[in-house]
Amino acid sequence: MRLWVVDAGANGKYAHAETQRVTLTLTPKAVPADEGSPRTVLITGGEVDGER
Repeated sequence: MRLWVVDAGANGKYAHAETQRVTLTLTPKAVPADEGSPRTVLITGGEVDGER
């Protein structure tokens, strides 16, 4: 994922660029159909056709 932030002053000149790196740790959860407590799930294996 790339996020870009552009800041231009009144004259619109490009003056400075910085790169910031953000790390996210995602923990998938499964929510039961009966709206019970979410539980952590284990995801393993390769991508399946049509998965995205």
